Amino acid sequence: MALFLAFKRSGTSEKVAQALLFPSVLVLGLLVLWPLLMMLALSFGDPYDWWQGQRWPDFTRFTSLKRLHTMYLVRRYDYWPSLKGFNIFYRTDVTDADTIIKFDGNVKLEGNWRARGRDGIACLKSAMPWTHYETLYDSWEYFKVEIPYSGYTGLAAEAWKRFLRRRYRDVRTMNVKFQTDYPSFGHVRLPDSVVIDQRSPYPPENPWLIEFKDFLERDLRPEWRLVRLEARWYRGFLSALPEVKGGVDRLNGLFGTSYRTWDELRMSATVPGAKDERKYWEIFVREKLTPFYLEIAVDGKTERLFAEFLAARWGSPAAVAAAYGVPAAARVPLPPTVFEAMGSATAYRDWDAFVRTLPAEAIRVRGPELIWRRWVAEKYREIEALNREFGTRYAGFEDVPWPQVEIDELDWETHRLSYIVEEVFKNYRRAWEFITGISPALVNTARFAVLFTLLSVLTNVGAGYVLSRYARGALQLFIVYFLALAAFPIEAIAVPNFIMLRKLGMLNTVWALVLPMAVNGYYIYLMKTAFDSIPADYFEEAVTWGAGHWTLFRQVALPFAMPMVSVIAVYSFLWSYSNFMWALIVSQKNTQLTLPVFVFDLSQVDVAPCLLGALMVITTIPPLALFIFANRALQRSLVLPRV
Repeated sequence: MALFLAFKRSGTSEKVAQALLFPSVLVLGLLVLWPLLMMLALSFGDPYDWWQGQRWPDFTRFTSLKRLHTMYLVRRYDYWPSLKGFNIFYRTDVTDADTIIKFDGNVKLEGNWRARGRDGIACLKSAMPWTHYETLYDSWEYFKVEIPYSGYTGLAAEAWKRFLRRRYRDVRTMNVKFQTDYPSFGHVRLPDSVVIDQRSPYPPENPWLIEFKDFLERDLRPEWRLVRLEARWYRGFLSALPEVKGGVDRLNGLFGTSYRTWDELRMSATVPGAKDERKYWEIFVREKLTPFYLEIAVDGKTERLFAEFLAARWGSPAAVAAAYGVPAAARVPLPPTVFEAMGSATAYRDWDAFVRTLPAEAIRVRGPELIWRRWVAEKYREIEALNREFGTRYAGFEDVPWPQVEIDELDWETHRLSYIVEEVFKNYRRAWEFITGISPALVNTARFAVLFTLLSVLTNVGAGYVLSRYARGALQLFIVYFLALAAFPIEAIAVPNFIMLRKLGMLNTVWALVLPMAVNGYYIYLMKTAFDSIPADYFEEAVTWGAGHWTLFRQVALPFAMPMVSVIAVYSFLWSYSNFMWALIVSQKNTQLTLPVFVFDLSQVDVAPCLLGALMVITTIPPLALFIFANRALQRSLVLPRV
């Protein structure tokens, strides 16, 4: 008998059939992979593509450094208070992130801008108080949904969440300390900076702000700290005056100045000499400007005024001593700034009230821009030295502006590669935070899949071995019974199983997912077939040597059937990992959601498709990896044991 069959030479019709078959198989393969390819393409998109009405991601932003730099600015300034700062620093009038994307990021920087940027960062590190930063806002309103991470959150907001996650590890520990009920670290908002934007009673003992102070001073990168310039508030205050009505020419007529634009207006650190300007400067400092930007000149006169103020405010020296916890004969010292008064709400409120009555000559403004000018003046001593270092021509230190644009450009130049990588894979990072930080779906799915796989292997392999070795005669009908069970779809037995689990009180537990579906008639049939293929002589020989039932199963039957056991384990894991319908029925609490149900719930809200695409790609990685690693075992299962 010939070992090889003889094949005829392919004719023209066979060649045509082959030429048509291969492209058809390729097209069918692409159609099968199309959902995965679509998810992969969407995962590299951007939320703004979707919000602007684009149906497909704009991949051209990855081909241009200019576009990537613009996306860096979006992440830097995309929360509404910072847009005002962006307009001041970049001389624009953007209103939202969409207009930032259209902004031409080619800013012309003259002179040694890197030196200005380095000095600005050094000033942030060494001299800028934490209350002068504008990173106290989160872009919650821009999410457009009630869950976090649906869009950009800003560099500082993302760093704040990572800081809390590293410090507390468990969100329940954080909730106990701050008396909150956040379900995850991803839901935590930045402390609202309105408490330091206005002259309002602010409790210094607020634990969130104390924690945030530690975050700003120790953890947040200086390049990400955006200061809030005092001149910006001052310009807004003056432009809203009825006498001015937004016109800089009216302001010049009122103050006797010659400003061409509002950007030229600088706020004086001390009370101005001109009568009208002094009047509005005092109103702004006493009633509008945050006390964190003020400083008192402490001397004998101001200390005496402070003692008289406290005595009049509290009624008697004894009441003052009781309020401050000092001896009756002791004098309460006058803090030069509100920072020294943050030990108690009483000291803070008294300091703020005292500033409102203090003579203007004793008050000094110490906002970010004034701190910066004082810092460079102390460093360079002379304006000529500063001009040589910066490559500028400033007439005096009072003309040196805050170098925010230079700081941004230096940050982009220094960390360009990390920002590009973040821009490319940002959706995957946020999708991972979705899975691990917002919901326990990943842990629930892993627990369910592992328990289901173990129980499925134990029950189905054991049942198949018993039917193969010990079922004789009428007992063989059990295999027909198990195969009949496999013929019923899940939907047909879902209602009876649900009623049974509800009466047993097992709904919303992992056992409700595992127990009803662990036994599979088809898997039992496969294992029986695998054990039937092992010759009986092997078992008889083992019994001759004294082997018992457990030894026969473990050392004789199981090694031969291991490829089929691997198949059952793999398919049990894949079924449990991707199970949606049964998990949707029996897991109705958010704490018991599995990944498929969690992804489905997210798809029902207004979440950017790019984030959903990244989320679905991540969820497909475990079964795909398992299939690749178990490929050899799956191939071996197609061949009967050689005996």
